Amino acid sequence: MWLNPDDRVLSSNELCDAVSGADALVTLLHDHVDAAVLDAAGPQLKVVANVAVGYDNIDIAACTERGVVVTNTLRSSSSRDAPAG
Repeated sequence: MWLNPDDRVLSSNELCDAVSGADALVTLLHDHVDAAVLDAAGPQLKVVANVAVGYDNIDIAACTERGVVVTNTLRSSSSRDAPAG
């Protein structure tokens, strides 16, 4: 597992380097997952899990073409979803 150690958005080239060999990607809204990123990950990639309500940042057609499943967050989180504590 690789996590971005920096508090910044990765460039397209950095994202491609980071996903090499991944079986799954957990992405945020600012991560643009296109054919180049999917190709950089490799043919073993099975899923892109987007931690966002939508999926405008994901090339769904490119994922479908490669047999990669795409998921997203069904609704935005709110304080009522937070654990009590």
